[in-house]
Amino acid sequence: MGRDSALCCSGGVDARIRCWRLPDLDMDPYDGYDPGVLSGVLEGHGDAVWGLAFNPAGDRLASCSADGTVRIWDPRREEGACLGTYDAQSEHGVPTSVTFSATQPGHAVAAFRTGAAVLYDVEAARPVLVLEARPGGGE
Repeated sequence: MGRDSALCCSGGVDARIRCWRLPDLDMDPYDGYDPGVLSGVLEGHGDAVWGLAFNPAGDRLASCSADGTVRIWDPRREEGACLGTYDAQSEHGVPTSVTFSATQPGHAVAAFRTGAAVLYDVEAARPVLVLEARPGGGE
């Protein structure tokens, strides 16, 4: 897949992430369906994918799943390589959302059902900062 094509991804309850090539804006909306729009399927999660986020450069995709993992992907490679997996469930519970830092593109943040938030260094594949929710509201 060329780097110039726009890409969008969707996660599903089937534990898969589908990557789609967005059509050109000047295409005829009445053209037939192009099966080439689906550019690939990323597999590796063991349960529903709840959150997805691209980094600012658009060359990394973070995903979080009900299987208790946060994964970093290279969605533009044909085989959709998983570059890293953070198995945080034992420490923080199930991740519910994930995003990349706008100011530090090498960092991703995951939020968990427990109320914790973890800042990960994507390149070093390790947590940098853990923010824990205090029981009882934390006042």
